[in-house]
Parts: sequence; structure tokens; C-alpha cells
Amino acid sequence: MRIHYAEAGTGEPLILLHGWPQHWWEWRQVIAPLARRYRVICPDIRGLGWSEGSGGGYTFERLARDLVELMDQLGVRRAPAW
Repeated sequence: MRIHYAEAGTGEPLILLHGWPQHWWEWRQVIAPLARRYRVICPDIRGLGWSEGSGGGYTFERLARDLVELMDQLGVRRAPAW
């Protein structure tokens, strides 16, 4: 499963999740200002944007696991919850 994401900046990770039917580009106007302070990570949710789709389903639990697996791959242990 390939998950596409955009990333900018350094510092504490900040993950921005888009809604349906958007993708990471939804955040284009806030990425640069936030990247001055944070490591901004904007993934495309499974099946949207440039991320692969799946025949395995799109439950909230599966989408949450996708995010946790992406965080693991990027070495992000924790991101703030706002």
C-alpha cells in the first residue's frame, strides 16, 4: 500500500488530515506558515489524491492504521492533538 504525503519544515510533527473528497493540496496555503515552526506532514488518505486505493475497505479503523503506519515509517512517535 503506497500512501502519498507532502512534507515541509522541521520541529515537532504536525499532521494535517484532509476530508473527503480532498487531498493534501487542501492545505497548500497553510503549509508554509506552519512549516516555520513544525514538521508539517500532509498525507493523502487511502484512495484519494496520489495514494493507492484498496479492495480491503475504507473503515475509520483502517484509515487510522494507515496513519499510524505512516508515522512509524517517518519515525514520528507522537503528533499533537488539537
